[in-house]
Amino acid sequence: MPIDNPYSPPRAPVEALSTDESSQGTPPIILVAIFGLAVLPISMILLQLIGMILLNGIGNLPAIVFIMNLGGIAVRVWLLLKVWQRRNWARITLAVLVAVGVLTQVVGWTATMRLVQLQWNSSMIWLIAQPLVAVVSLALLFTPSANRWFRRA
Repeated sequence: MPIDNPYSPPRAPVEALSTDESSQGTPPIILVAIFGLAVLPISMILLQLIGMILLNGIGNLPAIVFIMNLGGIAVRVWLLLKVWQRRNWARITLAVLVAVGVLTQVVGWTATMRLVQLQWNSSMIWLIAQPLVAVVSLALLFTPSANRWFRRA
């Protein structure tokens, strides 16, 4: 009974071996990017909504706030599903929306810091972590391996 030698040449000709990258599945970098763009922002929006409801009651919560937050979640989930389906336009649209969101947050922070002296606490860390995670996750969607993954669609 022959023992399989791990150093022996392949039994199939080299031309028959698959070099197709699509057989490799989704790159881990895409999974990390989608996780970073989905879980943290959506959980933060839901926690903010729950906090507003607990503080004000559902009857006192302006309907427009509730609808806009749920609409934002729906748009983000839809775009991330399209990114998962390798739609390059969704990746670009998500980049524009994240850039506008981060810019809006930075402008809001500077305006707030001029009006109020802020103390560093855990909520400030979360305010800074959220856009940082979004920017890093978005940058992962534009790495060379992610570009190859989108091109294979």
